This record gives sequence, C-alpha cells and structure tokens, in this order.
Amino acid sequence: MLEASWGGDNTLAIVRSDQVAIEYPVGTPIVTRTSGSLRYLRVSRDGNAIAFRENPSSGDTRGRVVIADRHGKVIAQSAEYPDVEGIAWHGDVVATLAKGPTL
Repeated sequence: MLEASWGGDNTLAIVRSDQVAIEYPVGTPIVTRTSGSLRYLRVSRDGNAIAFRENPSSGDTRGRVVIADRHGKVIAQSAEYPDVEGIAWHGDVVATLAKGPTL
C-alpha cells in the first residue's frame, strides 16, 4: 500500500504500491493504469467520489487531478500541471495545490 484514505462510511481506499491501481474498498480495483503513477488519493466525505493525481510518469510531480465516482468512472479532470503537490475535499469541492501554468 502506497497511500490510503477513509470514506465517510469508514471504508478504506488505497493506492497499491505493487501496481498502478486504486482499490475502493480494499480488494476491489476501480482505477487501473498500465504505467505512470496515482497519488494524493482522497475520498469525499460522503464516500461517493474519489480524487487523485494521475501522472503519466512516475518520476516527477506533474499530472492532472481526476475526480471519479465510487466505481472509477471519471466525473471530471483538470488540465495537466507541471507540479501537483496536494488535494483536499472541502465539502463537495476539490481543492488542489498546483504550481505553474497548465501544460
């Protein structure tokens, strides 16, 4: 396990360290990629959505912020930023700490 975040119903979501995948709940992959990295996983307060940084590379901090439903269906995504350093839910809104112009 690389990262974890609790859902509002006390269900744990994780980013796996041995593959590029998010499981929610643990044991149920809902987001998988063949390369790159998934980081800064956050589950919404009601547990119905997740937010994370998706990066096509695993060697830097660039990427886009993705919001997906509990089944992994993408609801929204940002443009790609050269540096994404954090994600947080504030009610129904996702706040992102990103530096630089979009790519």
